[in-house]
Amino acid sequence: MAAGLADILAEWPRPVFAVLDGAKYDDLPALLRQVDVAARALFLEYRGNAGIVRAGPHLALLNERRLRNLLRIEGIDGATVFWRVEAPDEPAFYRHLRTLNLVEIPAPPPAQDAAPDPFAPAQRTVMFRHWDPGVLAMILPVLTPAQRARLFGPAAALAIAAPEGALQARRRADWPEPAHGRLVLNEAQMQALSGAMTARSHRAIASYLRDAAPEQTRGMDEAGLLGFVARSEAQGRAWGLKTEAGLGRFAYLTLVSRGEVWNAPPALDYLRSAVDGPDKAIARLLPAIGERMLQRGAA
Repeated sequence: MAAGLADILAEWPRPVFAVLDGAKYDDLPALLRQVDVAARALFLEYRGNAGIVRAGPHLALLNERRLRNLLRIEGIDGATVFWRVEAPDEPAFYRHLRTLNLVEIPAPPPAQDAAPDPFAPAQRTVMFRHWDPGVLAMILPVLTPAQRARLFGPAAALAIAAPEGALQARRRADWPEPAHGRLVLNEAQMQALSGAMTARSHRAIASYLRDAAPEQTRGMDEAGLLGFVARSEAQGRAWGLKTEAGLGRFAYLTLVSRGEVWNAPPALDYLRSAVDGPDKAIARLLPAIGERMLQRGAA
């Protein structure tokens, strides 16, 4: 368990609500049954979408024994949002959480060559993964007090183990009454979220580089390494890479080759011509040339 999360939960009264991310496991409902934890899916099955329901969020109300059972599951702290509700009412909290599943965000701008559409909606509806601790850790700082009140509903506090560490957020007495309807995020909030996601990704790639190439990163302070990751990402995206894993591999090749990979036309041609896309292609490219570049970079 992430440092600090156990201490937070130890102070909470029982029972505790837990919202679990089914996408982090092959079959979360079956896994919960093995540890005697009853959970209710926050997605409703419709037209044979049982797989989507299984991989979606699930709500459990946990006494002390079941909480201990749950925490024995490997990695469960990274897949759970814990909620403290002073007067636990499972049906009421279940209904509240289901109203959070969708949020409104600004619609993307039209293409440059597209004619203006006066009837185009200003907002679009997207899924809000409030059951993912990593997502919640990024969105909490950008919410207004009224939006936080809407998120919390009847809850007094939430606790998560985010990549940045354990976090507890408490309801404040000076919050306004929550607005009705879905959460609506504006353009400034979306830009802040995008920045937070980029910063988290850069830190993850920097950590990977310290583990994978200790000799090359030993003389780099954190700011210098993060700056390197940002420059490498810009070049990697120009080559068509999109995923954090792909960008991390490209950063590794950039680091151990001292930038030579940027001027390697065969590598670029290989990535661009890959039928399954550059991100999967670089996973095959890395073991083929990484060791050779590492030896040359150390020379």
